[in-house]
Amino acid sequence: MSTAIYLDFSESVITSSATLSLDATAGHPFEQSLIPLNSATYDVEPYYVVDGLPRADEPLGVLVGVEAAAADLSASGAFPDPWDVDLKVSARWLPLAGTFDDQTTWGAVDGDEPFDLICDGSTPVLDTDFSYVRGQDFVPGGAMRLDGTDHFFTDGARWSAQSVTVLMVVVLRPPQFEVYGLLETASPDGSTDGAPYLSMRYTAAGEIQTACQGLLDTRQTSVGLARAGQPIVVGFGLYPDRTLRTVVIDRRFYGIERRLAGERPYDARLFIGRSPGLQLGVADMDILDICYWTDEPKEHIGARAQQLDSIYGVSAS
Repeated sequence: MSTAIYLDFSESVITSSATLSLDATAGHPFEQSLIPLNSATYDVEPYYVVDGLPRADEPLGVLVGVEAAAADLSASGAFPDPWDVDLKVSARWLPLAGTFDDQTTWGAVDGDEPFDLICDGSTPVLDTDFSYVRGQDFVPGGAMRLDGTDHFFTDGARWSAQSVTVLMVVVLRPPQFEVYGLLETASPDGSTDGAPYLSMRYTAAGEIQTACQGLLDTRQTSVGLARAGQPIVVGFGLYPDRTLRTVVIDRRFYGIERRLAGERPYDARLFIGRSPGLQLGVADMDILDICYWTDEPKEHIGARAQQLDSIYGVSAS
């Protein structure tokens, strides 16, 4: 007895047939001592074998897996120049030549209500030869570099509004100590006494912590595992109903909304790169872009953050 199994690929249909055909007097082709007592031929309808079981012949689709290979988009025009994109800001700061000539105020380059950021008492450095990771490569672009006690703050009279939205594109370096402030609201005199304040800080463990009368949220970033020069987008929106929305984009988009209990935090002054409540908070970061909106609907913060992501290629890196 002999069984032959074959696959027929004609017309892209896989079939299987079984045959049994031997002369009764002929020996087995591999073992001549075996003589069959009967012989027969079987014809079966075409069928598929799926997971080891026969299935009636029917058209089957073809599943094709497609994997997108990483590509360098930085030279393809996929990323616009930061100053070419209108973000409808109230004020925006970019590290461009001529914006920090007096070494004490960083002038806004765009906005309906532009004002200066002040660094009185510290010495940030405007580096117009800075390079950062965008897509799959390093690209040139300016940065406002903060080290040690360097920081900026706002003039309270030009800052306070019914709602405040701030987003920053920044390259974070490991803290010299355990943590440093990224963005922090404060009272008009910069103290932490009285009403609560809102704080976003970066830790040595690579976490973005958001606090207001206690820790509200912790976001583990991937920048600590990425290449040097990898930027992120980070920021918050604070709204009249005490709603707080925070956003972090590194390799992924992360956003969360909280309803703050108790009194609305101070928003009369904003510190960048400093936390008044930290005695050893030393900033080590390079700022690529800061955007500020007054009275922006809270539904817009996610879209604004994604616009910045599309400019700087944060999640594409």
